Amino acid sequence: MEDAVPPARIKQEGMPTVLIVEDHFMTRWSAAQYLRAQGYRVLEAVNFTEALGLANSGTRIDVVFSDVELGEEQSGLDLAAWFSKHRPYTPVLLTSGADRNDSPHAGGRPAAFVRKPYDLTQVGQMLRSMLERR
Repeated sequence: MEDAVPPARIKQEGMPTVLIVEDHFMTRWSAAQYLRAQGYRVLEAVNFTEALGLANSGTRIDVVFSDVELGEEQSGLDLAAWFSKHRPYTPVLLTSGADRNDSPHAGGRPAAFVRKPYDLTQVGQMLRSMLERR
């Protein structure tokens, strides 16, 4: 006889999955904790390479929340461009504390953006809105 899937696992698999890409541990941890408390399934990556590994592993990703500055050659803009090209229906929300006059662009098109320091409630609302528009 097959083992039944535990109800908690069924519930979690039905929730939207957010990939958080942030190289600063406390910032990533805070956002992940908040989004988990809001019912999201959360994956975490510290850089472009880890994020791409998760994206190419077959893991379901419904929305991406990434810092622009990731402390390596590839940035959050590069990640957003990758998703735009390879997974155009996966929305990306970018964030940065860097001083910018223009909004970030991913693959030549404007990307959703929230400036650091951000309010986690606002981030949650933006992610929810992006998922509803998909």
